Amino acid sequence: MSVRVYEGITLVIIPVEQYFKKNISLISNFSKKGYEIIYVTSNKPFKILNEVFKKKKIENVFVIDMITKTAVNAPKKEKNVLFTNSPTSLTEVSISINQLLNKLKNKKRMLFFDSLTALRIYNDESRVEKFTHFLTNKLRFAEVKAIFISVEEETDKLLIQKLSLLVDNVVKLND
Repeated sequence: MSVRVYEGITLVIIPVEQYFKKNISLISNFSKKGYEIIYVTSNKPFKILNEVFKKKKIENVFVIDMITKTAVNAPKKEKNVLFTNSPTSLTEVSISINQLLNKLKNKKRMLFFDSLTALRIYNDESRVEKFTHFLTNKLRFAEVKAIFISVEEETDKLLIQKLSLLVDNVVKLND
């Protein structure tokens, strides 16, 4: 998977059976290219992601975890994670993204959003669309590359069409 394909803001559509493997492959490729990565997760908790990142030697990843606090009241504080209250706390997510963008000094910065499909479970379609529109504009002005993940079989086709209008590229991973 070439990093050059992912210029600007990209919606990546992944088949469900390849979802996690492709996510990790994308993150690994960007990490190896020297990017500082903000990984926003509404799907996998930080503890699982961090174990995979360590095992795969993926560095420079800062996680915004929307899921852990739904199961654990007081998660263990770590230096490379911010926990939000839930996937419905989109204002809190936005504030956390701002904090990390201000913290990262590398010119090669990117946001990896995992996933719009999981976010849709907790929020109505209109709210996901508005939040994505707000976030894509914020990232463009900050000159931050972004990848938004959507699971092909689990995301409404109309939502994908609407989100496609907000991004610079749409990449469908089938292999």
